[in-house]
Amino acid sequence: MSPSYVSDHNIEMPLNEVPVEHDNITDIYDYMRAHSNLLGNRILSQFPALHQFDHAVSPRIERLLREPFPAQTIALMGVVKRWQQARTAMVVAECGTGKTLIALGAAHVHAQRRGYTVLAMVPPHLSHACSFSGRNFFVCAEPMEVSYCVQLIRSARQVQQK
Repeated sequence: MSPSYVSDHNIEMPLNEVPVEHDNITDIYDYMRAHSNLLGNRILSQFPALHQFDHAVSPRIERLLREPFPAQTIALMGVVKRWQQARTAMVVAECGTGKTLIALGAAHVHAQRRGYTVLAMVPPHLSHACSFSGRNFFVCAEPMEVSYCVQLIRSARQVQQK
């Protein structure tokens, strides 16, 4: 990264960080090593966290049958706050981090005591696990798999055609 790029874009670099010449970068790993701090700071400045660890959380989280870990609670509340700004939100994380709990818990908190329906779109190999998770997270969850819904719709169409 050239010093002129840094000064033109108001980017603060630590004094001990030496700019890397681009001819030293041969692959994505070198690029990420050379620019990880810059990229991280840019992501944090353009996409600030919607919910911080010291912000209050909804009391509805306590009604979940499974208590989320602190990081899951922060993500869950971030999704709820995103839904206050927009109609969509995404939960993207590694396998086993609790994306299902975060998504379903966010729907539960967002509903604010009203009855609600959640449509969770999951790959076919995860649909059983997701419906099982729903039963384990909520007091009165009745998950219905889409394949069952599709069968009901097809049956209704066949009856209408007769």
